[in-house]
Amino acid sequence: MSADKQGGGRVEKRKAISSVLVGRVQSVLRGQAMAVDEVDRLAGELIGIDMHYWARRLLLKVLARTDIQRADRVRLVQALALATYKDDTLLQLSAFDQAQALLAAEFDLHNTEDQETLGLVGALYKRRWRIDSRRQWLEQALHYYRRGFECGVSDDGGYTAINTAYIQDVLAWLEGRADAGERATESARARRRDAQLIRRQVMETLEPRLPPASQTSQQDYWLLVTLAEACLGAGEPDRADGLLQRAAQLDGVPDWWRKSTVEQLVHLVQMQSPTDDPARLHNSDAWRAIVALLGESSSRAMQTLALGKVGLALSGGGFRASFYHLGVLARLAELDMLRHLEVLSCVSGGSIVGAHYYLELRRLMQFGRHPTGGVRQGLRDEQISHQDYLDLVEKLIDDFLDGVQKNLRMRVLANPWANLKMLFLPTYSRTEYLGELYEKQLYSRVDDDAPAARTLDRLFIQPPDEADGFRPGEVNWRRCHKIPQLVLNATTLNTGHLWQFTVSWMGESPNIVNRAVDKSPRLRRLYYQEAPEPRYRHYRLGHAVAASSCVPGLFEPIELPRLYARRNIRLVDGGVYDNLGVAALTEQDCAVMIISDASGQLSPDDDPAGGILGPVLRSMSVMMGRIRGSEYEDLHMRAASVQLKGMTYVHLTQGLEGSEVDWQGSGVATEAPDRISLTSYGIRCDIQQRLAAVRTDLDSFTDVEAFVLMNSGYHAMCDAADSLQAFPLVRDRTHPWAFRQLDGAMCAGDAAGPGLAASDLDRHLGVSHLKFFKVWRLHGGLTVLAILLGVLLLAGVGYWFISGLLNNPSMSLMQTATMQALLGWLERTLTLGNLAAGLAMLLAGYLVLALFGQRFGKRIMQFFRLRSILRRAAIGVGIGLVGWIIPALHLGLFDRLFLRLGRLRRAGVSRAGDGTP
Repeated sequence: MSADKQGGGRVEKRKAISSVLVGRVQSVLRGQAMAVDEVDRLAGELIGIDMHYWARRLLLKVLARTDIQRADRVRLVQALALATYKDDTLLQLSAFDQAQALLAAEFDLHNTEDQETLGLVGALYKRRWRIDSRRQWLEQALHYYRRGFECGVSDDGGYTAINTAYIQDVLAWLEGRADAGERATESARARRRDAQLIRRQVMETLEPRLPPASQTSQQDYWLLVTLAEACLGAGEPDRADGLLQRAAQLDGVPDWWRKSTVEQLVHLVQMQSPTDDPARLHNSDAWRAIVALLGESSSRAMQTLALGKVGLALSGGGFRASFYHLGVLARLAELDMLRHLEVLSCVSGGSIVGAHYYLELRRLMQFGRHPTGGVRQGLRDEQISHQDYLDLVEKLIDDFLDGVQKNLRMRVLANPWANLKMLFLPTYSRTEYLGELYEKQLYSRVDDDAPAARTLDRLFIQPPDEADGFRPGEVNWRRCHKIPQLVLNATTLNTGHLWQFTVSWMGESPNIVNRAVDKSPRLRRLYYQEAPEPRYRHYRLGHAVAASSCVPGLFEPIELPRLYARRNIRLVDGGVYDNLGVAALTEQDCAVMIISDASGQLSPDDDPAGGILGPVLRSMSVMMGRIRGSEYEDLHMRAASVQLKGMTYVHLTQGLEGSEVDWQGSGVATEAPDRISLTSYGIRCDIQQRLAAVRTDLDSFTDVEAFVLMNSGYHAMCDAADSLQAFPLVRDRTHPWAFRQLDGAMCAGDAAGPGLAASDLDRHLGVSHLKFFKVWRLHGGLTVLAILLGVLLLAGVGYWFISGLLNNPSMSLMQTATMQALLGWLERTLTLGNLAAGLAMLLAGYLVLALFGQRFGKRIMQFFRLRSILRRAAIGVGIGLVGWIIPALHLGLFDRLFLRLGRLRRAGVSRAGDGTP
């Protein structure tokens, strides 16, 4: 039987077992009694197969009972502490705090000699150190591990002893790196001697307990790997190799056991290596011994295991942000960094392109090959190459630009049947239709044999070397090419919280809501198969992306009625809550964060609007700018305090200088700027300043506009990638991206790219901030035509007014026929009877809304205004059937001209086969 079939059989067996175990837990949660010994066994089984969430819920429920004996309670509390700090549904720091509080409430941690408890507390502090690298956590971990070790080696299988040796080596390594003088050097030598003595004691104690190879079972796994670590640390890699090979052959060993083992062994070998040269380290006997546990295919993944989870955040900002992110992805593909991504957090414009990237990655991993038999197959981890990611991003750039140039914003209005559907279906809106356009014009270009209406629950990535039903979080640590979790962020108007869509679940995260200050109810996450209605069990990808990108005031919220009892959920743009997408990376415990920020940024205004509405709108922009600045500061504080092991942040104003304005009459002369100044990554500052002002819209972008944004993101990431030096990056390879043809025009005022001079680029960017009439400003003939039409209009109005004065010199505006007709209508309408009837209807409306609620009350009120309903319905039908003509005219004439003026790609470049307008 093949290894794949064996793996598949094991996973199917695990799924069947886990289903039974979860069912038993749910029965206890519903109130069914269960004996303490049975609870202990059930929790152990759940922890053994990495189902810590259900183990934690079971133990919390049972420990609330008052009839549990002390000895039983001790075992259950210890199991609960383990399940809590291993539960990946909790933030790590929060989980550690909860686990430590559980142990502190049950034990006197300062004096206890319970070896299991001492080992648990030591593990908590060791994990804390791996998150934020604070030496004080290592000292605490050593304190508790040593106390456990002093209780004996054999009783806990050498667990506290081997970890005491490991922490001593870590502290010695840190002291050696600090180079703090002879005293520190001697302290480091003493720690290493102590670690070696402990390892020898472990080997002498545990080796006699090792069973013959033919009788080794899963229960012997920890004995084997503990002895292997002792041998490896003691400088005997050959003995460690044999032990790890025996451990690798055991069946039923959970992935998290192997991950925990490899994580510590890799770090131990790295610390003890006499060289920092990766090539020499990976050819050493000690490294090859660790490879024996996982196999050669996972050796590349082991190189970055200690760096932690990598997350990429793609900010909001309409298609402007989407194209900027494509440039960032292009550079990350060149560096071979995309294979390390485990979380892809997207907002608004970032969601539109992020979902497209995820679908292309799914196509590569799951449908990447076309065998002669006609059956499509994916690529195994070792078969995926650096070139595959380059080709993927190149295809993504072409297809995405082709789709955007269909002008999705205008197409929302250009379909008469969709307009009628929006009019008569209360739950169907322009936003949902926009989501369907995402699917039709963008995502349908992905060659993965999927239906046009993709649903989130069917978008799991299933590579051929992973068994059915696997979870990426369980296997990514051993994969060279990670399978990222896609997170599409929206904002819940009901609660003010962040709403997330993934391919597994949707809802509000428990880890983002700060219960210290936020008392609003949280809409719990639900897995799609648990949803109350079929439409939520198979929720469309396009609608999720639309929810993430529906800007308030431009698009209606996405509604999710009857998903939660007595609530009609309304979702708007994720940028309202977090326009950078950082919250999801923090929640997922990403140790390395890459943030691509092309969000709308506050621009200076020399004369901000007065009145009432203007200051409100400006104040909202100020508030969003402040939120963005706070997130930026928080990220840098996390990086500075070593809570993050790496942080890369690129944005549209990167490299630009802020000016200082002196008061009038200060006597300080204003310095004249250089003729052409460049950012640190080589882009002209005036070009970059204009890019920061490009419209955040969902209309057509020309090749010039798209390429200049991509080029900026690409060069910004080139400059910022130095912070990713810990990863094995490919720095000597570049790809001939189409947008690189703008390098010359963007980097110097007198340079020219192929077919595009810098002056032409400036002319295109001069209109890129406009939402309307861009082509009228860009095309010389249309500009002249617009001026002529304006002159003719002014002349006509002037002629009408002057001729009226000549015929009747005493005429005033109030005496014109138009004004007289308006005044007559007001006189007939504003009668006492009409005013009284209007007041009565208003009071009745308030009463109905109070009795029946807003949603149903509005529908009841419609029956009292039948004439108004019929009139509005007739107007709506007319608009739906006729109003599409102007958008269609724009798409067929002006949009085509606009795209042709900004064309850089050759005709027929579209990979989708349908060309561009």
